[in-house]
This record gives sequence, structure tokens and C-alpha cells, in this order.
Amino acid sequence: MSFEQLPLSKELAAALAAAGMVRPTPIQQKMIPPALAGSDVLAEAPTGTGKTLAFGLPLLMKADPKEPAPGALVLAPTRELAGQIAGELQKFSSVTGVQIVRLCGGEGMGRQLERLERGAQIAVGTPGRVLDHLRRRSLDPGRLSLVVLDEADELLDMGFAPEVKEILHAVPKGRQTLMTSATLSREVEKLSALCQSRPVRVRADLRGESLPAVRVFAVMLREKQKFGALKALLKEEDLRRSLVFCNTRARAEALFGRLDQEGFLVLLLHGDLPQRGRERALEAFRRGEANLLVASDVAARGLDLPEVEAVFNYDFPPDEESYVHRIGRTARAEREGLAFSFVCPQEISRMRRCELWTRRPMEERVIPGLSAAPGRKAAAEGALRFRIEGLPLPEGEALRWLRREAGIPADGVIGLCRQGEILWAEAVADAEESLLALDGREAEGKVLRISRTEEPMPERPPRTKGGQSSAGSGTGKERRPAGNPRPVRRKPGEWYPYGKKPKRPRGKR
Repeated sequence: MSFEQLPLSKELAAALAAAGMVRPTPIQQKMIPPALAGSDVLAEAPTGTGKTLAFGLPLLMKADPKEPAPGALVLAPTRELAGQIAGELQKFSSVTGVQIVRLCGGEGMGRQLERLERGAQIAVGTPGRVLDHLRRRSLDPGRLSLVVLDEADELLDMGFAPEVKEILHAVPKGRQTLMTSATLSREVEKLSALCQSRPVRVRADLRGESLPAVRVFAVMLREKQKFGALKALLKEEDLRRSLVFCNTRARAEALFGRLDQEGFLVLLLHGDLPQRGRERALEAFRRGEANLLVASDVAARGLDLPEVEAVFNYDFPPDEESYVHRIGRTARAEREGLAFSFVCPQEISRMRRCELWTRRPMEERVIPGLSAAPGRKAAAEGALRFRIEGLPLPEGEALRWLRREAGIPADGVIGLCRQGEILWAEAVADAEESLLALDGREAEGKVLRISRTEEPMPERPPRTKGGQSSAGSGTGKERRPAGNPRPVRRKPGEWYPYGKKPKRPRGKR
């Protein structure tokens, strides 16, 4: 399908073709027709799927250039994303004669007021500053017939729910509302039910046909090996422009300092920087003054950096959605890209969830001179499993006992699962000899029996209401510290600490 087959004007389709955009992305094919027809649309579309033009082209088509005040409003969670949306719309606004105004914090209010007075038909901004203009009466909510909530999940996660609801309450009820979100959580569904009427649901996520042309790699290592691995990959790949993500501002600043000392041309970007400093860093990165940009997750959303060749997850993302948004920063505009994730042993389960969520397994990347973490072996199909009998300890204590008595490192035993008196363990191959050497030893008054098994690890038993595993700890009794009597229930949510209910004094309190 081409843009000419969509219900767009010939002039707009020609402008898209001149910009090198001939075929719409799947989300654009699904979202543009119902949006132009006037229906509310709820789109599940992460970063990198072309969602900006999916709602932007209908905005340009429906806006009236003769109107003196904005008739359409786009709300974005960050200033960077609002700037990107405004920039994308301005690329094609000359075709329809529509004017765009950006209303974001960190910018002078006077310039925004002047821009509104000159006339604009589409307003793009962040909730806080848009609400300021509504309260000042510089933005007339009665004229808004179309509202877009871009990345609604992030709007809610960043605490903008009260501002968004106040803005939606101020605009007319008969408006058209378009929403995009990387994931349709329960909170997003509630917001959709609040502000949309029978929305058309479309979906084009990063699990299928709209996955960018990005190769994803996993580098198995320990925390202290990360910096050396980053330097080795930068040298080996000969990258001109790369993004390096850290999970916190402090981590980003520390990594920036180390790279700067090593002589790399590096810039820093995180949410605590002033708006002018963030814009300066982005412009310098676009101009090629630095080939590395170290950033926190503020840069994972809303940055249009089409020439980024690679993304490095220096800290593994905290969840699947963050992983998708990060790798979506490369392979922009149908270019190919690379994504390297540094995975420590304790992050293997998170890595597996990301692979299942995106339906794309990560290729293992081995760096010469860097020994892989033992935990990587447990992630492979060849992980060793053991059957242990005669160790009547809860899982946590049993894990510590095995590591201590067998003399193996902390990541040698990956996990345990108890089924009654039997304890199942998963460990790396290097720990096999040490674990089997414990067979026949006495532990907690019982003879320990350890043997290799080819059976898969059993499912973890469900937890009861009290939080204890239904399989128990193996002792058959509830473990309670000595000298700590069972507390007495006073009323819901409150307990007496010493086991005796105090007598209520007579008379008045």
C-alpha cells in the first residue's frame, strides 16, 4: 500500500513522496482512515512504528488554516517528544497552510503568548504548560475539536493524570480523541473509557511486522566488566554516533565522567538538566560534535535522532517497555541499527522476558579478552539441574548453605525450587563437581543426597494468602523466631506486639 491509496490529499501524498516516504507503516495504514473519518482511536504503538505521522497527517488534513486559534491539541509527556511532534508536523504544514505552536515548560511564556496571538491551528505541548495557558485564557478550550494523547502510558507513569483529566474536562465533550500507547495497561484503559467514545482499536507493536531493522545482542558480563566491554565494542564496531543508556541520573553522570577522562567525544543528557542544556546537547549531537550521548531514560522517548547507528543498554532496562523504547532509538527511517544489552547474571530472567515480549531473541556477543559471566551458561539449554534431598531449610537459607559449603561463587547456583522434601537446583557446569561432593554429608541432622537429573525445573508452587509457599519450607512448621510470641489481632491492620491484649482503663479516656 502507498500513501496515495490512503484518504489523503494529492498534495500531501506528493510531499510525503518527496521526503522519501512512499509506503505507510502498519500503524499508519490502520490509524489514518478511522482518524480522518472522525472516530476516536486507541492505538497500541511503541516508539519507532511511525505513530507520529499516524495521528499527525489526520491533524494536518482536518485543521482549518483560516481559524485564528488552535482547533487541535497534542499532549506529550516530555518536552523532547513535544518538540519532535511539532517538528514532524512543520515538515508538511506548508502543504496545508497550517501553523503549529509548541507550548512546553522551560520556554518563555511571552514568546508562546505572542505566537498564539499571531494565529496557529495546532498546539503541541506538555500538560503543565498547556494547563497554564488554559487558566490564563490564552488557549480557548471551546475551540478544541480534536485532542491527541501521545504515549498515554508515559503520561500516567510520570504523574500527569490530574493535569490530563483537568484539560479533558475543559474541552468540549463532543470532541474527537486519539490516543497512542506502547502498552494498554489497566490505567490506560480507564483513561480511554473516561475520554473516548467507542474508540476504534488498532495495534502495530514491535513484536511483529513493524519491528525495526535492528540487530539485538546480549553481552554476558559482571558489573565491573561493563566499562571495558563498552570501550571494546566502540573500538571494534567503529561507530560514528551511538546512544548509551543508564537507569539513573547518577549512573549516567558517572559513566559520562569516565568516558570523558578516556578521551571520548561524549555528551550527557538526563531529566535534571535545564531545558536549554538539554537542547544544546541534542543539537551538538546532531551536528556531529560528539559521537557518544550518555542518557537516562528521558532520551528513550521523543528524540528524533535518525543517524544513531547503535544503542547500548549499559544498565539493562527495568522492564520490557523501556527495552522497546530504547532499541527504538536506532534503525530509524528504515535504516539498520545495532542494539547491545549488557546483562549481569541476576538480569538473565529480565532478558528472557524482553525476548519473549518482542519475539526476537538476542544474539550472544562474545568480546575477546572478556570472560563471560557464569550465569550465561544457565541461560542456555545446557544448564545443569540437580535433585537434592535431606536439606530441611527454606529456599533462601538452602541457597546460601550450598554456596558456602560447596565453595562456589554467588552466581554458580542460579536458582532453587522446593517441592515438599525435595529441592531442585539449577547451576552452571563449573559447579557440578563441587555440588556432587556434598553428597552423603550431614546437614541439619539429615544425610544429604545430591544427584544430577535431566528433568526440567518444576513450576514454583502458588503462594497462599499469607504469602507462604504452599509447598512449605520442608520442615512442616511455620518458622518463628524464638521468644517472639504470636501477635494478638486487635482490629484489621493493627496488632499487639507482646501477645497480650491490654485492658481498657475504666472511666473516661
